[in-house]
Amino acid sequence: MASKLSKLKQLQSQACRASKFVAENGTAYYKQSLEENKQYIQEPPTVEKCNELSKQLFYTRLASIPGRTESFWKELDYVKHMWKNRKELRVEDASIAALFGLECFGWFCAGEIVGRGFTFTGYYEPAGVSAQHFPYDRKPLPEKSSDFSLDGDDEDGSLKERVH
Repeated sequence: MASKLSKLKQLQSQACRASKFVAENGTAYYKQSLEENKQYIQEPPTVEKCNELSKQLFYTRLASIPGRTESFWKELDYVKHMWKNRKELRVEDASIAALFGLECFGWFCAGEIVGRGFTFTGYYEPAGVSAQHFPYDRKPLPEKSSDFSLDGDDEDGSLKERVH
């Protein structure tokens, strides 16, 4: 308990230092950032202008979909052509494809880790929730597969337990 209290005090002091730093340097950073990027600022800088720009961005991206799909089909045709002529495939092309596949797998793994709540070993299980229960079922799972039958359902849709 004492270690948690000391960590809390340490975190509080770090937050206090960060707050002081922002209070002292935040305005200067804000003004410097605006000055360096003034060519991107729309006049007048109002909420209405921001709403107009967000709509422009949305519909511009929406209008770019046909060009993107055309590019996708061209890339797919290129991959099909490379697959048909795989005997002539160079080492450079194969290594680029392998690196792309590795990158896709890496992003998949990163997404899985984020989806599990930044754990590497498994999904987060809140206290009091057992892996033996379905989230929508109140009954625990049977211990052995012979404990239930697929012969029919009860009125409520649950499986009938086999009577021995």
